[in-house]
Amino acid sequence: AEGHLHTSVRKLSWTGVGQSVLIDECNFNSPGSGISVVSISDIRVTDCGFIGHLVGVKYDSSWGEIHRCHFSNISNVNISLINSDVTMNGNTLSLAEISMNVHSTSEVVGTGNILRGGEYMTMRVSSSTVVFHDNHILNHSGDTISLVGFGDEPPDTLYFSNNYWGTSHADSISSWIWDGHDDPGIRAYVEFEPFSAVPLPSELKSMGDVKRMFR
Repeated sequence: AEGHLHTSVRKLSWTGVGQSVLIDECNFNSPGSGISVVSISDIRVTDCGFIGHLVGVKYDSSWGEIHRCHFSNISNVNISLINSDVTMNGNTLSLAEISMNVHSTSEVVGTGNILRGGEYMTMRVSSSTVVFHDNHILNHSGDTISLVGFGDEPPDTLYFSNNYWGTSHADSISSWIWDGHDDPGIRAYVEFEPFSAVPLPSELKSMGDVKRMFR
């Protein structure tokens, strides 16, 4: 199925076959999940608002893009990725228990996003690939980045360079990251240097610029 959703809705759940789906300029305001998709290919969520959900957006065994979306008053997780491949640009994620949960061999590329921290952690990454540059990744109370479930040889590297972390001190950033330096059983490391010591410009890169960064 192909589709284009452009309206105000409470929530959207979609399981099954689907492709080339665009969800554009929608406002989601409901308990539970704002958008939950399973086994959908090429699903793009752009310029949407998510307010008051348990989970804002959940991709499960799907791939697509999330751009210029705003998440507020999310109690559990703003964005959850399970075995999914997602590119995200220009999103603003509010304080939640976990701002992003990336797990089960997901792949995520992100730039120009603002992750406002988490009560438990800002980003949890389990056995997945992350390339995150030119974002704001902010600490609230728990770890900023927490790695779990990496047990293979050789060790994996997750690329988080050129981000602003809310501080100009590398030691502070290092102390907010839980990876193989802290637990030898975690066969993965976060590469966060070089980093920006000041907030990054608010202008967002075009998607062509984003894709060229990771070729």
